[in-house]
Amino acid sequence: MKSLPHLSVVLGIALLGCRQRDPIDRVVEIASNQMVPSYLFKPIDLAETATPEQLVSALMKRGELHGPTVMKARDVQMPEGRYTAVLLDTWDGKRVVLLQPMTRKDRFVGWYYKIYETK
Repeated sequence: MKSLPHLSVVLGIALLGCRQRDPIDRVVEIASNQMVPSYLFKPIDLAETATPEQLVSALMKRGELHGPTVMKARDVQMPEGRYTAVLLDTWDGKRVVLLQPMTRKDRFVGWYYKIYETK
């Protein structure tokens, strides 16, 4: 029966290796390591003090998200600067929205956003 403790260690390591990573971490890693081409978007026109929930609500009103529920929000560091990452459960599946306040000539002009599917 000496092999039984050994087997439990191997199974424990295998189970830890199968654990899914946080969806926000996966999106940040993907977005940080890819060249994101410029794309047309209309900045979210809310105050610089807007909450993640308010920003997500604005995207829902535009029809860019369907039935979103905020599951988690946190600040993340990307090569281009700090973003707020919001994990959402939507009618279309889980999504992560990266949000960043935009400034021009030191003046706040709205919120940049990019929506990613999680896999």
